[in-house]
Amino acid sequence: MIRSENIAIPLIIGCVLIIGSFVPVLQIIMLQGNGAFMYPFDRIGDNVSESTLNYLNLFFGFFCLIAFYLSEKLGYKVLWAVLTTFFLQGFIFLLEMEFTKGGDTSPYFLAFIIAAILTILPLIIVGYLKEKKEACT
Repeated sequence: MIRSENIAIPLIIGCVLIIGSFVPVLQIIMLQGNGAFMYPFDRIGDNVSESTLNYLNLFFGFFCLIAFYLSEKLGYKVLWAVLTTFFLQGFIFLLEMEFTKGGDTSPYFLAFIIAAILTILPLIIVGYLKEKKEACT
């Protein structure tokens, strides 16, 4: 049984992402938003490579993961979990595009399911660690 929102929030987000993988409108909106967020960094860096921008996604994802761990209120936990998902999804999809050379995977939903699992796994681990910390105190 899930005792608190530290694990429930990542599980709910993960279920939404996995179910939404079959009609990936949410993932496409997230990737478009991620591209819009990364655009100013591309302009400031005078057309830096995509892999450099991708590591910026990873940095922001880890920052949001730490903020999720440190947050106490429910609203902030949800906010940081969603932002972590936003940045880590962008990192994983850009990483996948480097391996597939921009090609399409078959079946299309498999890449979205794998990305959802890889995105939610760190959040679940951090939620579990936070549960253990709260149980000890």
